[in-house]
Amino acid sequence: MAGADPLLAEIEALLASGDAGDPARIERTLTDGYARVLALEGEQRRIRRALDGLTAGAGGAAAASGAELAALVRALERRDDAIGALRAQLRALRRRHAAALRAGGA
Repeated sequence: MAGADPLLAEIEALLASGDAGDPARIERTLTDGYARVLALEGEQRRIRRALDGLTAGAGGAAAASGAELAALVRALERRDDAIGALRAQLRALRRRHAAALRAGGA
């Protein structure tokens, strides 16, 4: 899943480790992850506005090129997928970190 994305690779490494890890590293990774989610959500809003702009008005979707609309829809779907996957990884990391803190591991 991580591929060439250093943030996802970091999250996966932290999840794969058997110990509680470095609390500061985990918290920094969580912060970076949620910042990435916010950035992706901002991109989603911009894409949605672009879609609205292309399909609104007198000409509607007929005025916009099919290729342009399709590209925007694909971009929106990619952001949706990325946000969902990243949020799932961050939830898992947050749960592990919280359990370690409760257990006195940090």
